[in-house]
Amino acid sequence: MAERDLGTLSDLVDLDGATTLREAVVERLGPAAARHDIHAITRAYRDAINDRLPDDLVVDEDDRVILETWIEDNPRELLDDALFAADLDAIIRGSS
Repeated sequence: MAERDLGTLSDLVDLDGATTLREAVVERLGPAAARHDIHAITRAYRDAINDRLPDDLVVDEDDRVILETWIEDNPRELLDDALFAADLDAIIRGSS
């Protein structure tokens, strides 16, 4: 099976109104966003999500979800579980 682009992360799971991981980070930080390295937090959040996904399913730097081979599980459920497990608040606390 060839690599398959499943769409953007926000097309597949609920990011609480955000359309990108970067927006989700900025919204979570609120007024404190200007005091943080948004790029680094977003990268750490994406890495934490990808660490919780099967190797054949990845969120790339453009928030595109790529399926590299067929997987038995539902990609939406895997993404939702990974987002829940990747604790954005802990990532933010670790960046301070």
